[in-house]
Amino acid sequence: MGAIFAWWAGSAVVIVILAELVGRRTTNRWLGIAIDSRGRYSLSQLQLALWTVVILSLVAGIFFGRLWHGADPLAFTIPAQVLGLLGISAGSSVTAIAAKVQKNTTHSTSVAASAPVDPWKPKLIQIFLQEEGTYADQVVDITKFQNFIITIVLVVGYVVLAVNAIHSAGTAAQVTALPTFSGTFLILLGISHAAYLAGKVPSPTGQPAGLTVAARRTLTSITTRAASLSGDPATALKPKELWQHAQSVVTWSDNHPVATVPAGKALAVVSPDRFLLHWKIDDQPWNDEKAAVSGGAYAVVLDPDQLTGATLTFTRCYLDQVKAGDPASGWEGQDHIVQTPRPA
Repeated sequence: MGAIFAWWAGSAVVIVILAELVGRRTTNRWLGIAIDSRGRYSLSQLQLALWTVVILSLVAGIFFGRLWHGADPLAFTIPAQVLGLLGISAGSSVTAIAAKVQKNTTHSTSVAASAPVDPWKPKLIQIFLQEEGTYADQVVDITKFQNFIITIVLVVGYVVLAVNAIHSAGTAAQVTALPTFSGTFLILLGISHAAYLAGKVPSPTGQPAGLTVAARRTLTSITTRAASLSGDPATALKPKELWQHAQSVVTWSDNHPVATVPAGKALAVVSPDRFLLHWKIDDQPWNDEKAAVSGGAYAVVLDPDQLTGATLTFTRCYLDQVKAGDPASGWEGQDHIVQTPRPA
């Protein structure tokens, strides 16, 4: 029996290390396997990864344990309940991803996002938090909380059940199936995932206080430009490396206004609505620049060589609000001031 336990533990370690390496390679974070397309920690991805480690490592443990003791390594079965468990977890994850893709497209300015740089770095607590609307990242999503607790309880319960079943078998040759469990176990898991997915149906209104999916897409485009400003060919950079150049761009939005743009950095004025930027440096003439669209959001990027003075003044005209015959319509009615100190 020791061989099965040893191979089970060894297989689990190998799968965990592989998951960590993949996550680190793609997101530069050790738990990157749980980060979704929004750049946030995802409960559904974390759950699927957890069950994958437990079940696949157990399958490998029994296979190699039986092989080690001279028994047919394939002469064991996987109970329908275990397959159902994996089906529920995988199906829930796929459904959650589909729901996210749909909302990323239709509600991009209402969905919270994260990025690999401050102040938007992903936090593990996001697996419990609301993802949309005004209160995104400010309140706990109770459906996520219950789903996480039930998953942990069931994972621990199944591991204990497997240890007892393998120990009771006596020899590796007598382990002819993965441990099974009652239908109540599966029903509880199904109810938990159904509640979790039902919690994704509503679309809370309002715009999150931090980064949104729309702004993240725009910032991705901006970082590409920042790479070219820094002298690096953007086409030679990998997506995750582009984010490193976000430090060369200061992003201004209504939810995240900034007061100063340090020397050598570009400024991106971002909005979910189509706009014309009316801006000037110190007492120089006014300039007008139409925002470029990227991923459902709009942005004007002022390069460092455009920020040549001490003070930037700008206001915006929202083009979709302009009324025929009324040239004053659409303007937001206030000036924004950003300090742009240049070296003497």
